[in-house]
Amino acid sequence: MTVDDPDWEGTGPGWHAYFGLTLGVAVLLAVAAAGWPGAVLVVLGTVVIVVGHFTNARGKGRSAHHDLLLIGSSLLGSTVVAAATPAAALFLPALVPQLFWFLPLPRALPSVAALFALCAGALLAHQEGSGQPALVALGIGFVFSVVAGTWISQIVALSESRARALRHLAATQADLAEASRQQGAAAERARMAQDVHDGVMQRLTVTRMLLEAARQRQIDTGAVAVADDSHTTMAYEQVVSALGDLRDLLARTAEDNLEEADFERSVRTAVQAVTTATGLRSQVAVELDGFCPSPVARGVILRVLREALSNTAAHARAGRVEVGVRADGEMLLLEVTDDGAGFDPDAVAPSRGAGHGFGLGGMRARVRGAGGVLLLDTEPGRGTTVSAMVPLEAIGPAAPAEAGR
Repeated sequence: MTVDDPDWEGTGPGWHAYFGLTLGVAVLLAVAAAGWPGAVLVVLGTVVIVVGHFTNARGKGRSAHHDLLLIGSSLLGSTVVAAATPAAALFLPALVPQLFWFLPLPRALPSVAALFALCAGALLAHQEGSGQPALVALGIGFVFSVVAGTWISQIVALSESRARALRHLAATQADLAEASRQQGAAAERARMAQDVHDGVMQRLTVTRMLLEAARQRQIDTGAVAVADDSHTTMAYEQVVSALGDLRDLLARTAEDNLEEADFERSVRTAVQAVTTATGLRSQVAVELDGFCPSPVARGVILRVLREALSNTAAHARAGRVEVGVRADGEMLLLEVTDDGAGFDPDAVAPSRGAGHGFGLGGMRARVRGAGGVLLLDTEPGRGTTVSAMVPLEAIGPAAPAEAGR
């Protein structure tokens, strides 16, 4: 039998015990029959057989090399024994099952036939005409061996087929488990989308009502009273809370599952959304050079890009923004550069960024969580460049972090 599968485990200890027992009995009887010095040839032939079969049994998987080793050691060892005694036929019960078990049937049959022919020749050479009954018994043994060996080979083939079917079943079950996991993830995304609808929409409705109440009071009084400011404050807090919820929910769904083909389009869409709303001029370059960033890497870069663009639109007083995304070695690099007023990073208190999404601290935490680094190059009057580098194969967490700018 030929076993090319890496999961092939060979035979158990019982099989090797049978081989050792039958071979040992054959050696003792052959040594007694050969006498001295023929016993030396019997022992030498036995050593050749044992070495070949031991090496064959230790091999993992099978190949033509293993088959030739088994055939060669069996025939060579038997030839050496047959040169000393006609009792070489006693080795057949040990050798024939091994050949049928380990060799494919087209190789096992001629190998077994060669062994029986060798033993028949030894009988004729050593006993001349007196070996007729032994030759008849040898012929009957050959027929029985062929029938039994063919049956064994079919059983082995059936066992191999069953093992392959079990491995295929295991692979299918793994695929089904993965499909179930993906279905569960899709259901979770649907649930989160429902949370957006039920939570954020309600808060935005309350915000609209508060703003309408504040505007109506201003119209009725003709001036903005101190009390009116409370409505504006409440409306602002509701907007901040709603936007925070929306960002958290969406950040955990769409971008981590973004397909590669959508990545460049999403980069350009993010830039276009800001430039359309603010009138900023923009230049966008996406150069992946055939590399395929992981979903985490793509998601982190998109979120940092959107936060950087949001900060540029809200604070930089810029007229132009340049965005570049490229594969650089084993890293995915994002650069967002504006020609705005710039700022002193050390002078920005964390508490001031509460309304600016994730802020610089949040961007740093997100990039660091994916195994990357975020750099900021800015000073008053010189514009700002935000650079983010994450591994192309990033698998780290990309969950939103709460930090201010």
